[in-house]
Amino acid sequence: MDNKHLNFVLMMRYALGITVELPSSLSEAEWLAIYRTAQKQSVASVVFQGVKKLPSDLHPPLQILMTWAAEAERVAGKNRLLTEACRQLTQLFAGKGRRTAILKGQANARLYPEPLSRQPGDVDIWVEGGRDSVLHMLDDMALEYKIDYHHAHLHDLLYGANVEVHFLPSSGNYFPLTNWRLQKAVKEEIMKSEMTQEGFCVPTLRFALLMQMAHIQRHFLRTGIGLRHLTDYYLLLKNSSCPITTRELRRLGLRQIAGAVMWVLGDLFKLERERMICPPDRKRGEMMEREIFKGGNFGYYSDKKKGVWGQFLHYRKRHLELFSFCPTEVIWGEMMFWQRHHQKHSRKDKS
Repeated sequence: MDNKHLNFVLMMRYALGITVELPSSLSEAEWLAIYRTAQKQSVASVVFQGVKKLPSDLHPPLQILMTWAAEAERVAGKNRLLTEACRQLTQLFAGKGRRTAILKGQANARLYPEPLSRQPGDVDIWVEGGRDSVLHMLDDMALEYKIDYHHAHLHDLLYGANVEVHFLPSSGNYFPLTNWRLQKAVKEEIMKSEMTQEGFCVPTLRFALLMQMAHIQRHFLRTGIGLRHLTDYYLLLKNSSCPITTRELRRLGLRQIAGAVMWVLGDLFKLERERMICPPDRKRGEMMEREIFKGGNFGYYSDKKKGVWGQFLHYRKRHLELFSFCPTEVIWGEMMFWQRHHQKHSRKDKS
C-alpha cells in the first residue's frame, strides 16, 4: 500500500473508531489525495467524521475543509430524504397488505457511528408476494417501471427517491444450484424482518450478511466494488453474533468471495479473526483490494472503453482476468450473458 492509500486508510480507521493512530503532519497535496480517494470510494462523509475530531492544528487546508464539509452536509440531507422515503414507502405498501423490508441503504446506515454519514444511493425495498403479484400491484398503482431479474426499477421518483421494488430478496448467484439454495435461505430469513424506530422494517443481520455477500460477489465480478460496500459489511459483522459457517458459505456459493472480503476487512479495517465468517483468503483478498483502489465504487474509475463494442470487450476481458477468482460464477455469468444476447437478437429478428 503506497503512502497515499495508507494515509487514507488511517483516516478511515480513525473516523470509524477502529484505531487512534493518525498520519503524520500532512501537506495540502496529501490531504487532497485523501479527500479524492474518499470520494472515489463513496465514503467522503464517513472519513469527514474523523476530520471533525482532529485538533484544529491538524485540520486540512481551509479550502479542502470547506468543500469536504459541504459534501458531508449534502450526504446528510440525502440520508434524511431517503429515510423519510423508506418510512412512507413502508406505509404505502402496508396499505396494500404487503410486508416489506429495506435492503442495504438506510438499513445499513443505522449501524454507522454517524448514520447520516453513509453515502446513499437508491431505495431498495423488498415487497412480499413474488414477481407476478408485485408487478400486478404496481400496475394497479399506475406506476411505470423497468423489470430486472429480481426487481422493478420505478421510472419516476417516489417520495423524492429513486426506488427499486424487489420481488426477490437477493440478486443471487449465476450458478443455478447455489442460487436456488441462496434464494431459499434468504427468503426464509427475510420473513423475520422487524420494524425500527425510523418507521421502516429491516431484515435480520443474518439475512444482511448472506444477501450482501452475494451482492458484493455479483458486482465485483461484473463491474467492481468500492469501500462503501466493505464498510457496510464491516459494520454488519461488528454488530452481529449470528453463526455463519464456512461449510454454509461453500454450499451457498459464497466461500471464495467471503474469504477475499474477510482478508480485506482484516487488512484495512483490522477486523478481529473471531468476527470473521470464514478464514481469510490472502490471494483473492489482495486481488480484490487492488481492484477496489483501482476502480473505486462500482468500478466507476476503472479504465473502461467507450462505445458499445468497447464496453463489450472490457467486460469480457474482466471476466477472463477474474476467472481464477471464482471460476464457476464467471463461467455461468458468461453463459447467461450470451443467452440474453441471443434472446435479444431473436426478438429483433422476429419483429
